[in-house]
Amino acid sequence: MGNGTSDGIPVLDISYIADEPLDRYSVVVYATERQHCKGPAADLDNQICGVVQQKAKASGDVVRVRKMGISQVIAGEAIPKAIEVAIDYVDATTDGGRVKDPVVWTSGDAVVGVPEEAAAASGDLIECWLRIHSKLG
Repeated sequence: MGNGTSDGIPVLDISYIADEPLDRYSVVVYATERQHCKGPAADLDNQICGVVQQKAKASGDVVRVRKMGISQVIAGEAIPKAIEVAIDYVDATTDGGRVKDPVVWTSGDAVVGVPEEAAAASGDLIECWLRIHSKLG
């Protein structure tokens, strides 16, 4: 477990074992085994673990997962700043841990946080204040 700062902002990172390859700054969910994480799937309701801070090249790699503070995240689409972004329950399997602006909230959507900057397109990296929780539609 690591507490520290990112640009002077307190953060909390915890080490997990990746159950599959993961992109850096993707949102991950809890896996079945303790202290394991994986990419989101359609069963993600209330399961967000945090944001991976380095790439996992293979299953079994140890990764730092940011649980609290500010983190880069990968946008799944163009996103304005200062709105709640989420992992979309319906598209979780195909989005690869990227955040979206759920125009219509669906039961099971999970809030990741609030971006400090806008994303122009899918794949952009944006800074996000983490506020991980579920939000019912």
